[in-house]
Amino acid sequence: MSRLLLIALALTLIVAGLAGYSAGLAVRGVVTVTETHTATEVVPLTIRETATLTETVTKVRTITEVIKVAETVTTTLTPTTSPAGVIRVKLGEVARVDDWEVSASEVRSSKYVKHEDSYYEAPEEVVAVIVVVRFKNVGAEVRDLIDFSEPILVNNANKSYERASLWDLRYVFNVTEEVVKSAIKYSEIDLWLKVAPDTYVEGGLLYVIPQGEWPTVLYTTYRPPFKPKVTIAIELSSS
Repeated sequence: MSRLLLIALALTLIVAGLAGYSAGLAVRGVVTVTETHTATEVVPLTIRETATLTETVTKVRTITEVIKVAETVTTTLTPTTSPAGVIRVKLGEVARVDDWEVSASEVRSSKYVKHEDSYYEAPEEVVAVIVVVRFKNVGAEVRDLIDFSEPILVNNANKSYERASLWDLRYVFNVTEEVVKSAIKYSEIDLWLKVAPDTYVEGGLLYVIPQGEWPTVLYTTYRPPFKPKVTIAIELSSS
């Protein structure tokens, strides 16, 4: 009996143990362990940038248009205004050039010359010639006589003579009646003067020429800055 109890007890224990084992298995089940491995790999990366340049060419066409304009030029010719060249006048006539009026009123020749209170004599074989000239400023501004060249005298032999001075003559110490009667008065003109508007200067030009010859033309050239030159020819004799 007790043996049977022991066997029964032993079987009970065995059954109980097996049941407990089975229950443990049911609770535990199958355990799956998943391991995640992350591998980091450094890979060299080359980035190439491709730049595309777009060139825009703008063609500009220039059109030149030629326009012809009809221009009307009106030229007024005034008798007192002369173009560049030579102005020819006679003794006593007026030559108009720019703002000037130029004339010669008298021409005389003699062996003797009177200047102020003194008398002078021309050397042998020559005579003194005096031409009285006038320069009048008809403009609105003060003008310089220096714009005119030194007047040149031409005689009938077609020879040119520059102005002379009293130093080219001889002083007369013994003034006789013949000297006084035949002497021509000489008052020299100053060609370095400035002339005011609407006024004039007048005086004599002295020359010495050979005896037996006579003056024919007096020349002077008007030569202002930045303007054309004009030559004035005053005819002193018709022969």
